[in-house]
Order: sequence, then C-alpha cells, then structure tokens
Amino acid sequence: LVTIRLNEKDAAVAGKSVDQRSAWVRSTASVLPDVTIETLNVGGEEVSRFNIRTSDEDQARVQGEISKAFGTALSRVELAVGPRQAVAADAPRAEPAKDAPKDAAKPATPAPAAASAAGKYDLTVNIKQSAGRLVDLFARVLADDKSGGKVESPEQAFTIKSLDSAALTQPDVPSDKFVLQSSLPEAQMTAKIEALKSVVANDPALMFERVSNFGGTVAGETQTLAIMATVSSWLIIAAYLWLRFKSWSYGLAAVLALVHDVLVALGAVALTYWVAQIPVVGSLLMIEQFKIDLPMIAAFLTLIGFSVNDTIVIFDRLREIKGKSDVINEKIVNDALNQTLSRTILTSLTAWSVVVIIYIFGGEGLHGFSFTLVVGFLSGTYSTIYIATPVLISWLGRDRSSAPVKSSAKPAMAKG
Repeated sequence: LVTIRLNEKDAAVAGKSVDQRSAWVRSTASVLPDVTIETLNVGGEEVSRFNIRTSDEDQARVQGEISKAFGTALSRVELAVGPRQAVAADAPRAEPAKDAPKDAAKPATPAPAAASAAGKYDLTVNIKQSAGRLVDLFARVLADDKSGGKVESPEQAFTIKSLDSAALTQPDVPSDKFVLQSSLPEAQMTAKIEALKSVVANDPALMFERVSNFGGTVAGETQTLAIMATVSSWLIIAAYLWLRFKSWSYGLAAVLALVHDVLVALGAVALTYWVAQIPVVGSLLMIEQFKIDLPMIAAFLTLIGFSVNDTIVIFDRLREIKGKSDVINEKIVNDALNQTLSRTILTSLTAWSVVVIIYIFGGEGLHGFSFTLVVGFLSGTYSTIYIATPVLISWLGRDRSSAPVKSSAKPAMAKG
C-alpha cells in the first residue's frame, strides 16, 4: 500500500475532476501488478491523495515504478531556506582566582564579535514534516563527502527545531516551519543546504505519505481471523435459534441460508475480476476488480446479521400460526410468508436502496464494502423464503395422509 499526493500545478492533474483523476491514476499505476486505487478526501480539500495497492511486495521497486510513471505529477516536498542569521554563542564565564580579593572587578563580557561564528536559518516546507525526519536527512547530507566536504560527527554539528508550540511536548509533531542552527562555515553550510533541498525533494520517504507492506504472514493471519469470525457468528446464531424455538432445525435451517448468502456474495466478488475487463459493462455497472480486505469482511458479517433478521421474523410468525402443534406443512409456511411479505419487502428494499446509494456516491474507499452488501441483501432476502423455510418443511414437515384425521361428526347422545 502506497499513498501518493498529486501536484495540483502539473498539467496532467490540473483541471481534472475527481473521477478523471481516479481514472488517470489507475491507468498510470497499471505498470504495477494487480493495482487497485482508493481516493482519499482529507479535510474537505480538493482530492489529490490516493492509495495504490499492488501485489508486488518489493517496496523499493514499487516506489521506483510509481516515481517513473507519475514523474512531475507527484507532489514533492519543497524546502525554502531563509538568509543566514548570525548567532552569538554564549561566552565562557571566567572564574576569579582563589587568592583574589572578594571585591575584585569581574571580567568584562566579550563582545559579540568575539563569539563563535554560529548561524541559523529559517526553514519552511510546503508539506508538514517532523523535525526528526529533517534531522536524519541533513545528517546524511553532512556525512556525504560531496557538496562541501564530509563533516565528522554530523549529528553534533547542527540542530533543527520546530517552531510549532506543540513540539515542546510532542517532539515529532509535523510542522511546516523550523530553525536550523550550526557553527559550520557559511560557505560550507550554503552547499550543504542546497544538497538538502535536492534530497528532500527526491526522498521516497517524503514523496510517499505512507508505505505499508503486508506480507504473507499478516495476510494469512487476517484470513484465519476472518474465517473464525464468520463461522463463530453462524454457530452463535444457530445456538440462539435453538434456544429460542426449542428445536435445532430452526438454527440449522437459518445457518444454511446464511452460508448461501455469503457464498453468493463471495462469488460475485470473484466474478468482478472478469466483468471489470469488459469495458462497457464494467464502466456501466461501476465494477472494478475487487479484492477481499477488512472492509469487505465487515460487509460479510453485516450481511449475516441482516439476513438472519428476516429469517427470525418469518420463523416467529410460523410458530405463532402452528401454535402447540408440531406439524409444519406447506400451508402453514405459505401463510407465514404471506403475512410477513410486505414487511420483508419494505425492510429489504429500504436497506438495499441505502447500500446502492453508498455504492454510487460513497467513493472508492467504500466501493467493495457496498458492492458486497448490494449483492448480499438481494440474496439474503430470497434465501429466507426459498431456502430456510423449505429446509424446515423437509425436516419438520409431515405427510398430511399420515397425520391423524379428526372426525367432524358429533357424538351421539345417549337415550334415557
């Protein structure tokens, strides 16, 4: 995962809408394998940040390919340096001799001209950075034998402090104004500062706001936790329905419907890999090659909770109709479905409308999440009617011919 920021002044970026920028970033980043793009909107500003996800785990290669592909369209940190300002170093105070009289005159303080030739520079960056990061970069510049020569013990030859008041309690708080102070000669400092500007503009750590590498171990752990969460939700729901309806058949029937819903949604996500490659269909349906991530796992768990809701409502009405009888047949199930059908349609339609709106207008960060729910809510609605209840009939139903038939004839009155 690499987070980039576009240069608003670049000709390839200026004047483009959010959708046009997203499409351009996606096409430009296609030099990497299995690329997905997420748009980031920070603080209501014009969209210029994007998350680029790729299956390539070589961090240096990914950064190099992105830098080469985007070129000047990537926003770089620009360092502005103010003029040198002389700083008078504290002169050492002379101690009076032990045998000198107490009222001896104190030595005069040296004039500022006699102080060491220290200087300070005001630094300003266009993108906030931490003082610690600038310190590391300038120490690297001083240790290089180019641009003014190598400086021994570079960490002790200068100080960089943030002018942000929060830096007093949080040393690494990002800021855009700093003060650089050093006792190095002015000519050498001028050369080193010019080298620092170049390093700051081209350093990958500053060019990319975020770089995260998720290895196979992390992915495997996430996959295991996702499977455990999904299966645990099924078991808990089955146990609850078993206690609620006094029969394990209700819980197992509901869980079978939930497994169906998850598999349908999972299959739809897999199909997007091929559908997105069809230009007209992919763009018309706003489908891209979705990948299963944490938001999508949350969508699967949300789908499970939504789907079982309708199932429980229908099961509860079915229990009310059959009363104390333990017979469940097609007529009882049909009556329960018809009596709750309007409620099922209204609930599912309103919830489905919301996730469709999120899918269209929610941005790319919620695209995979909302797509899973759009498909899952449809499957969750019909699975309750056409999967859960038929399972109950097959397990708990009885043949009408084998059921005891009550005679409608009234018993004869005894005479006498």
